Amino acid sequence: MDDLPQPLADLFDAEQQQDWGRVRTLLHPDVVWTVFDGEESRTYGAEAYVSRLRAAYEHGSATRFTVRHVRRGAVGLVATELIDENGLISLDIFELDQNGQLRREWEHLLGKTTS
Repeated sequence: MDDLPQPLADLFDAEQQQDWGRVRTLLHPDVVWTVFDGEESRTYGAEAYVSRLRAAYEHGSATRFTVRHVRRGAVGLVATELIDENGLISLDIFELDQNGQLRREWEHLLGKTTS
């Protein structure tokens, strides 16, 4: 397993601490977050990203998670497998820009683990 790049480690830590100001500093202003959960939805811009993430925590749909696998791809691309405390898995691909800010995220929500 590859190591998690520091910008993503920082982002995950800020998210789990619910430090929304810190999350914001780790995002490119024009970040795009695409979620696949039966349907595709997109969030455009850092402020909208933080608002959506914050709402998920406030409404209880977001929980603490751990990183099970990391793979680094082309320059700036990182794939992760995340599992939350309820056993729900997501596969996420992150694109980091040259400054280490999150530029794009593709999140595939897979549901419960089978193993």
